[in-house]
Amino acid sequence: MMPPRRIPLRSSYLGQWLLLGIVLFACGVAIAYSLYRDRQRIAVGEQERLAAHAQIVERNLAPQIFSTRRALDGILADLPSWKQEKGGLKRANQRLKVISDTLPGIRTLLVTNADGIVIASDREELIGLDVSRRDYFQTPRQRPDGNILYVGPPIKAVLGVLVMTLGRAITGPSGEFAGVVNASVDPDYFRILLDSMRYTTDTWTYLAHGDGKLFLMMPEREALAGKNLGVAGSFFSRHRDSGQAASMFSGIAYVTGEERMMALRTVLPEAMAMDKPLVIAVSRDLSAVFATWRGDAYAQFGLFGALILAATLGLFFYQRRQHAYDRLVANHEAEQKAMLANEVLLRNIIQALDEGVLLLDGQGVVVFANAAAGTLLGCTQDQLAGKHCPQLLQPAQGSDTAECPLCTAATSRMPFYSRAMTFRRSDGAGVPVSIRATPTNGAGGGLVVAFYDMSAEKSAQEAVAVSERRLHVLIDAIPDSALLLDRDGRIETINSIGARRLGSTPEQITGRDAFDMLPKAVAGRRHAVFAGVCASGQPAAMVDQRGQNIFKIDLFPVTDASGEVRQVAVYAQDVTESRRAEAVQAMFHEIGTLLLRREISLDTLVWHFCRRLATTLDLAFVWIGRKQADGGIEVAAGAEASAGYLARLKELGVRWDEVGSDPVCSVLRQGKLQVAETGAAGNRPWQALAAEHGAGHLVCLPLTLDGGTYAALTLGIRDTLAPDTACLERFDDIASRLCLAMKAAMQQERLSLMETALETTGNAVFITDADGNILWANGSFGRLTGYLPAEVVGRNPKLLSSGIQTPAFYAALWETILVGNIWQGEVVEARRDGSRFTVHQTITPLRDPEGRISHFVSILEDISVQKAAQERVVHLANYDALTDLPNRRLFFDRLGQVLALAHRAGNACALLFLDLDRFKEVNDRRGHEAGDQLLVEVADRLRSLVRESDTVARLAGDEFTVILGAVGGREDCAQVAAKIVASLGQGYEIAGGAVSIGVSIGIALFPADAADSESLVSAADQAMYAAKAAGRSTFRFFGGLTDGDHGAEGRH
Repeated sequence: MMPPRRIPLRSSYLGQWLLLGIVLFACGVAIAYSLYRDRQRIAVGEQERLAAHAQIVERNLAPQIFSTRRALDGILADLPSWKQEKGGLKRANQRLKVISDTLPGIRTLLVTNADGIVIASDREELIGLDVSRRDYFQTPRQRPDGNILYVGPPIKAVLGVLVMTLGRAITGPSGEFAGVVNASVDPDYFRILLDSMRYTTDTWTYLAHGDGKLFLMMPEREALAGKNLGVAGSFFSRHRDSGQAASMFSGIAYVTGEERMMALRTVLPEAMAMDKPLVIAVSRDLSAVFATWRGDAYAQFGLFGALILAATLGLFFYQRRQHAYDRLVANHEAEQKAMLANEVLLRNIIQALDEGVLLLDGQGVVVFANAAAGTLLGCTQDQLAGKHCPQLLQPAQGSDTAECPLCTAATSRMPFYSRAMTFRRSDGAGVPVSIRATPTNGAGGGLVVAFYDMSAEKSAQEAVAVSERRLHVLIDAIPDSALLLDRDGRIETINSIGARRLGSTPEQITGRDAFDMLPKAVAGRRHAVFAGVCASGQPAAMVDQRGQNIFKIDLFPVTDASGEVRQVAVYAQDVTESRRAEAVQAMFHEIGTLLLRREISLDTLVWHFCRRLATTLDLAFVWIGRKQADGGIEVAAGAEASAGYLARLKELGVRWDEVGSDPVCSVLRQGKLQVAETGAAGNRPWQALAAEHGAGHLVCLPLTLDGGTYAALTLGIRDTLAPDTACLERFDDIASRLCLAMKAAMQQERLSLMETALETTGNAVFITDADGNILWANGSFGRLTGYLPAEVVGRNPKLLSSGIQTPAFYAALWETILVGNIWQGEVVEARRDGSRFTVHQTITPLRDPEGRISHFVSILEDISVQKAAQERVVHLANYDALTDLPNRRLFFDRLGQVLALAHRAGNACALLFLDLDRFKEVNDRRGHEAGDQLLVEVADRLRSLVRESDTVARLAGDEFTVILGAVGGREDCAQVAAKIVASLGQGYEIAGGAVSIGVSIGIALFPADAADSESLVSAADQAMYAAKAAGRSTFRFFGGLTDGDHGAEGRH
C-alpha cells in the first residue's frame, strides 16, 4: 500500500500569520500611541498649571516690589529735608516706622551714610550700626546709580532672620555715593504667598535670588535655606542661561535631588530697573503627576497581552484543523486515482491508509473494509464485511435503514460529509469520526466511506474552548468595564462587571445597543465621542458622571486590513472613590490651613466638616452627637440632604444610657465602630427616621479626644448593602483625621483663652525660649516698660537692665531656674526712656515632653508705688519735712559715721552749729507761712555752699548744723563759716516783701574740742552762743579766740 502523502503547508497559512501579526502590531501601536498621547496631555496640562501658578506668584510679587521701590523713592525724596531740619532724623525714624507698618512684607527699613553707619531706621536698635561690609551696602557703593533698584542676595540679618533686601543708592549733588536706603523683605509674607500655590501635597515652591541663592521654600526645609542653585546643569542655571522669562523642566531637581516637573519664572519688571532678578519655581513630583496614567497603561497592556494570547491560540488550532482536513482530502483523491489505475493497487493503498475506508453496496452493506477501519472499530476486516451500516453507528444515530444517513446516501447516490458522527466499536465504545462518503459509478450503486478518528481533534477543540473561557475569565477579572462595540454601537463582547453596571449579564445584553441602556444625557455625551472615534480612527478619552459615579472612559478603534474602523474597544474605569478621596484630602487640607491661620473655631470646624463630607460622599446625612451628663446626646453639628431630618432628630432625641442595640449608644459606651441597618425590626424611632430620609445603613464611628470617646460621628449611607471592609476603613480614617483637627481646634481655643488671660492681666508677662530670647509679651509689658510687645520679640530681657543688679545677682538667678526651680525677687529695671521702676519678678521654667527646660515664663508685678511709699516713710523718719534736710536723728547718725571715719584715718573734722538771727521777728510779723518759706530758702543756700560729702541738717526751729568731714584745720572751717554768714546775710524775697536776717555760727573740731558726738554738739552750741554774744552775724570757735586769732574771720 502507498504511504499517506505529506501535504505541504499552504502559502495562505503564512499570510494568515503575517496578517495577524500586522493587526496585533497595529493594535499595540494604537495602544502605545494612545498612552503616549495621554501622557503628553497630562504633561502639558500639568506644565500649564505649574506655569500658571508661577505667573500668579509673579503677579503678586511684582506689585510688592513696586510698592517697596516707591517707598524707597519717597524716603530718598524726603531725606534732604530730614537732614536739614532740627530733629529731622528722629522724624525720619518715625516715618520709616509708619512705612514698615503700612507695607506688607517689609521687615526693616534703614538709611546709612557714605561710611555704612545706620543714621535712621524703623528699629531704634539698629541706629549707629556699621553695615559697611554687607553686600546690600557694598554693591551700591561700587556701582552707584540713582535709578537702579539693588536686589541683595539672601543674608542672615542683624536680628537673626534670613532676609532679602531691596535698596537704592543715595547720591550727592555731583553724583557721588552718599549712602543707601535699604528695605529688608519679611519672609513671612512670601511663605503665605508660596504656600497658597501648593495645590497638591507633593507640590513645592521656592523663591531665589537671581545669583542662585535660595531665599525661601515651601514646604520649609531649613537645611536648604541659602543654598546656591546656580550650579552647572541645574534647572535654575539652565533657565537663567536661556534668557527666557519662563522655563519648564523635567528631571532630577538639584535643590532636593528628586525627580520633578518644574516651572521657573524670572521676576524682572522693566519699569523697576532691578539690578538682579528674582526667580520663582513651582514643582511637582513626576511619579505623582503620572500615577493615574501608569495604572491605565498597566491595565491596557495586560488586556492587549490577553488578546495576543487568544488570537495566537485561535489561529494555531484553526490552521491545524484545516491542515488535517486538507491532508484527508488529498489522500482520498489519491486513492480514487489509484483505483482507476489498478484495483489491486487501490486495495493496497487503502490498506495502507491510516484512515478507515469502507465500501458499501447499494443497500448499505459493507463489502470491503481496510485494516485501518478494523483497527478503529476494534475488529478484523472479515468481521466488518457483510455488516449493515446502521450496525456500525451508535444507537442514537440510527437503528434501521431509514434513519441511517449512510444508507440514504448509498441509495440516493448522493455524496455525504459529516464531522459529527460516532461509530460503535466492537466493545460498544463510541468513536467520533469525520466521514466523507462518495457514491460509486457501478450499476447497482454503492458508497465509498472514508473516515478518521476525531478524538484528538475534539480534544484540541475542547482545549481551544477552555482557552477562550480562560480569556473571558481574564477579562472578567479586570476591575472595570471592558466591552467591544461594532460601528452601530451594538455590544459584541462585554465582561461581567461592565454588564453588572448596566444592570444585566453578558449573555443578556450581547447584541444590544449599548447607548440605549444609558440615561439620555450620558448616552448623548458618550455617543458623540464614539462617533468621533469611528470617523477619525483615533483613540479618545473622556470623563463623565452617571448618577453618583464618575467614570474615566478610553475608546480605541479596531480596524481591518484596509484601515477602516470595524469595532471600538471601550474601557470604562470607575474613578469615583479616587475623586472622593481627593476631595476628602482637599477638605482636610483646607481645614488644616484654616487652623494654622487661626481662622476657624471648633464649632465652625465640625459644621464645616459635616457639610463638606455629606456633599463629597453623597451621604443622606452626617451628624456628630456629643455625650451629655444627663444621659442624652447633643447634636453638636450636622448636614442633611433632605430638609427636616436634623430638626426631627433633635425632637425625637437620642440617648446613650438606654439598654438596646442603638449603634450610637454602643459607640459612646465601647468606643468601637458600629454598622446598623435602618430598616431592621426593633430599631429606635430615630433610626426609622434615618430610613425615611434615604439612609439604608448607619455607620457610627467614635471621635476620641484625650484618651476618651468625646462624641460619635454618624453617617447615613444611601446603599441598601452594608459597606465593605475597605469602605469602613476609609470612614475610620476620616474619623481619625477629624479627631486630630478637633484636638488642634480645642488646643487653639485653650491657647487663645490663655493668651487673652495673659494679655488682659494687670501684670507684665513675657515668655522666652531656653536661651532667654523673648518669644511673646503681653500689653501690660508694653505699658510698664515702654517697649511695644512686637519689637521685643527675639531680643533678650537684658534690654530692661538698669545696672543696679550685679553680675553675681544674675548668676544666682540663672543657677536657680536652669535646674527647674522657680525664682522670685525684687528687681530694679529701666524703661525705654531710661526711667527706673521696681518689680517683684517671678520666673517659672517650663519643660518639654522629654523633661528638658524649653521656655521660661516671667511675671513682673510693678511695686514702684509701694517701694516709693516705703522710701517716703523712711525719708520722713530721717529728713525734715519742710526743708528736706536731715533731721536730728539722721544728723547724729551721720555725725557718728564721720567721727568714726576720722578716728580710723587720723583726720580732723568739724561741726558748725547755726542759729538764725532775727528769724523770730520775721515769723511774728509776716506769719508762719513766710517763716517756712524763709527756712526753705536758707536750706537751699546752705546746700549750695558745702561739698557733697558734707552734711547740712536742721535740728529744730531756726537751728541748723553743718558737718565738715576731713578738714585741714581752723582755716578751712573759717572759710566755710564766712561764706555761710555772707550768703545768709543777703536779702530774701518771700511772700509779703523783702526780708533780711543773719546767722550766728559756733564751730567745734574733732578731736581737738571733743572726743564724741554729744560733746562735740555741746561745744559747737556753746561757740554759737559766744557768736551771738559777740553781736550776731558772725562765727566763733569753741574755747573762744583772742582778737589776734582769726579776728577777721570771726567778726562779720
